[in-house]
Formats: sequence, structure tokens, C-alpha cells
Amino acid sequence: MGDGYQVEAYDPLADGYQYRPIEELVKGADCLVVLVQHQVIKSELSRKEAEIKSAMRNPLILRFYQE
Repeated sequence: MGDGYQVEAYDPLADGYQYRPIEELVKGADCLVVLVQHQVIKSELSRKEAEIKSAMRNPLILRFYQE
């Protein structure tokens, strides 16, 4: 029996990885934790925030960067 957590990574600037679009990645998620602060992520969150939140089960986004 698992602990009930599922952790996914997403960083479009990381070489060698293929990621689904962020709005697909968060589908049904309880929380999105943002640990990178590069402009690509900030811009994507800004543009797609409503779509991201509507895809989540609990639309909680925790950003660990300065605006």
C-alpha cells in the first residue's frame, strides 16, 4: 500500500526530458508546487493559471520564488 502521493516533475528548460503540457500534468492534482523561478515557468503560469486551476481537483499553487 502506497502513501497516496504522486509526484511529477515539469521543467521545459531541462534537457533530455519530454513533458506533457502543464495543464495535462496537473489534471486532478491537489497541489502544484513551483520550485524553479525562470521566466519560462513564470510566464506559463501567468498565461495559463485559470486553465491550470480548473484542471486541478484542489486549485492550490504554491510558488517558491520572488515576484
